[in-house]
Amino acid sequence: MMHAPLAPALGCAGVEEGAMSESNVDIMKKLFEAGPRGDIATIRACMSPDVVWITPAGIELQFWSQGTFKGIDSVLKNVIGPAAQLFENFRLEADEHVEVGNRVISTGKFRGKAKNTGKELDAVFAMFTTFKDGKIVLHRNITDTAAWLRALGLELGKRASLPLQPVAHAPH
Repeated sequence: MMHAPLAPALGCAGVEEGAMSESNVDIMKKLFEAGPRGDIATIRACMSPDVVWITPAGIELQFWSQGTFKGIDSVLKNVIGPAAQLFENFRLEADEHVEVGNRVISTGKFRGKAKNTGKELDAVFAMFTTFKDGKIVLHRNITDTAAWLRALGLELGKRASLPLQPVAHAPH
């Protein structure tokens, strides 16, 4: 079996010597499982250091950026961290992952309970993720932004601020 310090260098899961590398779909599944657990080390291991992450416009919130983020720290700070802080039991429930060459298309729903309102989040998503050498290099997310705003008790088109704490990052 491989020693722990070498595992992250081999990709998202850490692959035992002689084992086949995992598929891009397996990596997406690990990412979906790691987020709700707050497993920052696994999230980092799934992404290229210079990952590009594109989120949809429409969640017009002061605290939550929208647009294009470059690098793992930016993704953690601006996308993953806020979702985890604003929702109890936040999770991604995938209906399907389809691998096409070096890309994975994922569909499903974002779920959770907004901490400020107690309302349930039930927002569909479609994700288009590109991989290189077993790492996510480009991720595009399309979601029902109005469902996010409803859960948070916010109005479409109005900027708002909800309290957030700085996101703790696992060491590189």
